Amino acid sequence: MNLKRAELDVLFVGSRKMKIMNNRYRAENTATDVLSFPQYNSLKELPKDMDYLLGDIVVNIEHPSLDASFDHIDRLLIHGLLHLTGYDHEKSPRMAAKMFKKEEELLSAIKKMGGEC
Repeated sequence: MNLKRAELDVLFVGSRKMKIMNNRYRAENTATDVLSFPQYNSLKELPKDMDYLLGDIVVNIEHPSLDASFDHIDRLLIHGLLHLTGYDHEKSPRMAAKMFKKEEELLSAIKKMGGEC
């Protein structure tokens, strides 16, 4: 998967707004930690010869699980990015394991590059 031409939007919201969004788009009446909204239904639809918007990631900065560390924020952004690229931990335990393994790989790569993780 080549995401060199991809752009994404990140929105930070509070718990009240996140609960409204989670209810509207997932029929869940709770304030989750992160939501992702892909621009495309499939990665096969991504333009090959131009920049494109991959989608939106919404992070709840008031979620109880969120500490102020960069590690946790990085993890949520990576989690959202993986959803935008087709990973879905809610589909099956196998997909969940694959997704969480990829999260760890990406966090490790960021640390090696001198990131905040």
